[in-house]
Amino acid sequence: MKTIFILFIALGFALPLSAGQSQTQEIRGKIIDKDTLRPIEGATISLNDSKLTVGTLSDENGDFKLWNVPLSVKSLRVSASGYKNATIQLDKRNDSDDNRLIIKLESKEPEKKKILSGIWQKRNKQEYDFSQPLAIE
Repeated sequence: MKTIFILFIALGFALPLSAGQSQTQEIRGKIIDKDTLRPIEGATISLNDSKLTVGTLSDENGDFKLWNVPLSVKSLRVSASGYKNATIQLDKRNDSDDNRLIIKLESKEPEKKKILSGIWQKRNKQEYDFSQPLAIE
């Protein structure tokens, strides 16, 4: 009788632990440049869930890992300086290396600022005459 009682107590502790483990997932991946395929260091990867504020940064090889992510999380937000932000939809994966996410970020086009310099004179109320060459940078 004492053995059965100890068995029930042991199962009582083990079941909640295993149930808790099955409700989370580990997400691993690599962040790379879409054009050059080079790793992106320092990219921010976070859960796209308003209730949870969990995130990480990619390392020098572009690799990242998120632990204990609830199965209810369906997408990630990824951002990096000089790149367009991305939302990545999660699908069913197992923990093998073959199922790591490979996330390709697209470069932002640099904002082109045009700076016109020169001396101009107004002619006929609508035309302008630049007496010095224009510099466009």
